[in-house]
Amino acid sequence: TRKTTPGFRKWEKRAIIMGGGEPHRMGLWDAVLIKDNHLAVVGSVEEAIKKVKEKIDGRPIEIEVTNLKDAETAARLEVDAIMLDNLPPSKGKKIAEAVRKINPKTLIEVSGGINPKNIASYASYPDRISCGCLTHSVKSIDFSLEMIRS
Repeated sequence: TRKTTPGFRKWEKRAIIMGGGEPHRMGLWDAVLIKDNHLAVVGSVEEAIKKVKEKIDGRPIEIEVTNLKDAETAARLEVDAIMLDNLPPSKGKKIAEAVRKINPKTLIEVSGGINPKNIASYASYPDRISCGCLTHSVKSIDFSLEMIRS
């Protein structure tokens, strides 16, 4: 996940790795993620992907989409991964199947509201499942060390 506590990214990502997970990326320096805000500014999936491909140096490109049309466009433009965001499992699965027909190399990631209680309902079709709850909803433990004078 990219949702980490400011100043704790390195440690939170390390904790994910130690727990058997694989971090989404460390930062913008190792992969590009085109989000809904980028699309709102640029205007379209196609334009956003073209602009990124003109500017970057071979880093993986992932794009967040919420519908079939945008996913198909991204697959045709050969992005490395498509993140299906905030979709119910049945709709996500249909979109993933359509993407794989267009470009079987494109990785499918699901994200948005996924947690330990509902993750199994998503498990059958994506290549990756993003669980922001692993970092942004972690519960800290209260522990301390008291020195006792002898």
